Amino acid sequence: LAFALLLVFTSHSRTLAFVCSSPINAMINERYSRCHTKPLPASSSASCSEPSHHLNVRVYDNVFSSEACDIIHELAIDHQYRATTSDGSSIFYRPPEEGVKFTPLELAIDSALTALNDTSRVVEYWSREEYLNIDAHADVDEGALEDEGQIRCPTFGHVLYLQVDENVRGPTLVFDKMGGWRRGESKNSGGGINTEMATVPCVPGRVLRFDGRAMHAVPKPFDRYLLTDKEEKILREKEADELYDDDDDREDELYDDYDEIDDVYDQYIDDGDELRSVLLFNTWSDGPPPRFVDADYASGALPLGIEIDTADDDDENNSAANICDEDTSMVVGRGDNGYMYGDTEMLCNSVHEWENVTINTVVPSSDGTSCDGKDGTSMNVNLMGNKQRRCYPTRRATMHLPLPAQTFKDAIGDASQPSWFVMISDDKL
Repeated sequence: LAFALLLVFTSHSRTLAFVCSSPINAMINERYSRCHTKPLPASSSASCSEPSHHLNVRVYDNVFSSEACDIIHELAIDHQYRATTSDGSSIFYRPPEEGVKFTPLELAIDSALTALNDTSRVVEYWSREEYLNIDAHADVDEGALEDEGQIRCPTFGHVLYLQVDENVRGPTLVFDKMGGWRRGESKNSGGGINTEMATVPCVPGRVLRFDGRAMHAVPKPFDRYLLTDKEEKILREKEADELYDDDDDREDELYDDYDEIDDVYDQYIDDGDELRSVLLFNTWSDGPPPRFVDADYASGALPLGIEIDTADDDDENNSAANICDEDTSMVVGRGDNGYMYGDTEMLCNSVHEWENVTINTVVPSSDGTSCDGKDGTSMNVNLMGNKQRRCYPTRRATMHLPLPAQTFKDAIGDASQPSWFVMISDDKL
């Protein structure tokens, strides 16, 4: 519902000027052919408790120019209005099927995946432009989960950061929990359960790539996991009131100390929306595409369940692209200088211009804080969905971080530097 309201209240939308011609593989391959023999280097990390390094997280800066990010931001807003799913997602195939052409938004995604040597056939994508709290979850085929109870995850997940308010600290958090919180656990030397967590700040032009099974989150505020259960409950009540425009003072029924509620509210709830624009895309290399997700009709693709009778004498229905013919703003073509939207090229920067960003591991200092669970900070990770979806008995997983709270806040609140943490499950200490 929050996402739906975001769509309703978006004030500005920009009409697509063209849909890029297909095929485009020759041009992209020519541009990146020299890169395919030189894989991008991996990010580095270390840890006081020796992380397993099996959490596949990569961070690249300068993937798209600032001009391209601005255009992609506008195109993503346009796409939200055309998408037929409740979360605003669509899919496209690589290469496009007959009669279908990449939209400029899909072209941008495809160029980045080509540079990453990702040959996945199916790409699922959606966007958000407002800073919202997103609890920890794994992306799954929602149709397979609903119909068969099957947890089926994409191959890789990606976040392209487009625009962000200067005062917003809304990092993406990626956990080594694969498909659910009880999966992907590794024992530490003391017999406890380690959980690795990478935090990646929003930097326009940056791309985050991670294992598609990994649980991930966007806490708002960024240090939300330091809240107690009582403070978290207060905050969720206030968020619900704002979301549903509920004037009832339901918090009076929960707590007698109204001043305490106001203190938490004033600290963690902001006035107005905060800009955090991202384009998210998953690749599916195995099996069918996620169920009930349509292609963007602007590409000429037909909606799910629609077929066209291509009789020889029926010129009106001889192509899937005819479904968009009446929209004269959907002009097929390419610019003189390549694949352009106005004066802006829609391909990502050459991979030689990308900057591989090191993920710094935050370790206990010499202040006596240890990794054995006796010192440090208690954290509560909020989990999305029912028990089947989150694979955990409760909605909050209590973890122990062997660091002072302020050290954690300083690191996760950094405007650009990704960090790596190792936490320990409290019930395993």
